[in-house]
Amino acid sequence: MALAAIMGLLLGGAAQGEAASYTFTKIADTSGPFSIIAIAGINDRGAVAFSAALDTGLRGIFTGDGTNTTTIADSSGPFNFFGTPSFNDSANVAVKVLLDVGGSAIVRSNGPTTIASTSTPALLGNPSINDGGVVAFRLDGTGRGIFTSDGTTTTTIADSSGPFSRFLDNPSIADGGKVAFLASDAGGIGIFTSDGTTTTTIAHTSGPFSGLGFPSLSTGGAVAFWASLDAGGFGIFTSDGTTTTTITHTSGPFQGLGNSPSINGRGRVAFWASLDAGGSGIFTGPNPSTDKVIAVGDPLAGSTVTELIFGREGLNNAGQVAFVARLTDGTQGVYRADPPASEIQVTIDITPGGNPNSINLRSKGTVAVAILSAGTFDAATVDPTTVTLAGAPVKRKKNGAPMAAYEDVNGDGRVDLVVHVGTQDLKLDASATEAVVKGQTSDGTVFTGSDAVRIVP
Repeated sequence: MALAAIMGLLLGGAAQGEAASYTFTKIADTSGPFSIIAIAGINDRGAVAFSAALDTGLRGIFTGDGTNTTTIADSSGPFNFFGTPSFNDSANVAVKVLLDVGGSAIVRSNGPTTIASTSTPALLGNPSINDGGVVAFRLDGTGRGIFTSDGTTTTTIADSSGPFSRFLDNPSIADGGKVAFLASDAGGIGIFTSDGTTTTTIAHTSGPFSGLGFPSLSTGGAVAFWASLDAGGFGIFTSDGTTTTTITHTSGPFQGLGNSPSINGRGRVAFWASLDAGGSGIFTGPNPSTDKVIAVGDPLAGSTVTELIFGREGLNNAGQVAFVARLTDGTQGVYRADPPASEIQVTIDITPGGNPNSINLRSKGTVAVAILSAGTFDAATVDPTTVTLAGAPVKRKKNGAPMAAYEDVNGDGRVDLVVHVGTQDLKLDASATEAVVKGQTSDGTVFTGSDAVRIVP
């Protein structure tokens, strides 16, 4: 993309406002059994994987959700050092380890399974795991390249037999098996994506970038990355190889930008940044007020933040953010930031086809309600187990499944959702003239809708 086009996207003057009000959950901190907690990653279930040292002197990889903490591996076994963990939705962790017997390996927690190993520790880099359990990793030395493996079959994504002469650490893998990686070729350094067959150039130092950071790949194929520009300054960008978008740039209120932004499946990006006005924080856009997740000086866990650490797997599809914070009380911990639920209005039809929508509260049957697709809202994404009508949950079948069906109710060619709730569960009285539906989509978006009702004796 031409430099002028990229610079035209820079956002230096967004309107001021208040940041979204995140809530924070402590996953683990050094007031407990841990003495050091390092960088963390989060999966779509809101669980966090992190590396840490214990008061006992052991080191290890752990996961937690704010209630329970699980030890994935520690140095009491065959490992004596752990790299940066990568965490998937099946709660499997992939991590580089150094071995007591010498050398290093990439291991996956289920099994556990050895993905790759070498006698020279520096030849393997930090891995990335997708939800299918496939792990991407860099191997240097003879036969160097970027590879993926499920523990049985290894696939070459790119190697030195092609146009690449050197591969840098930290590839990123998506659920379909495509990998984003940083490599050098005859023209400079670039970020590329490949599935082992087709390779796409995402960004390159042949122009307009003079330097590139580690990539983060979304399931939709977009890559988020840090870059310096030939024209000066630094930015956070996304690209699919055709269209490049500027998320933010140091021509605005940010002075420095972390070189490992994180992108989720919805294309949202989070990153660490320092500010011209002083301080630093984690943000999701160019406005340090409205796009702030948390910043130095903010209250957290009964204390105040003095330092924040954020990695490229720190953002999940629900918009939750995992980070490490140091506080004025001397503790260091890993935390999860939960965004406020966004609520959208949807169209519903109680007793579809009925006019008026009559309800007999003494009935021992059910009331049907259709949640209709309209505009950008797709009713096929609704999780029926979250739906309520006038406070009544969706009835269950004998097998435990919700009484729900996806069908085109209004004949517009789009799929709608019809659910059934128990009439006697409705929180309505004889004077009610309206009933409200509430629920969530599969990505956590909260919705509400209402329709007129007539209560009959």
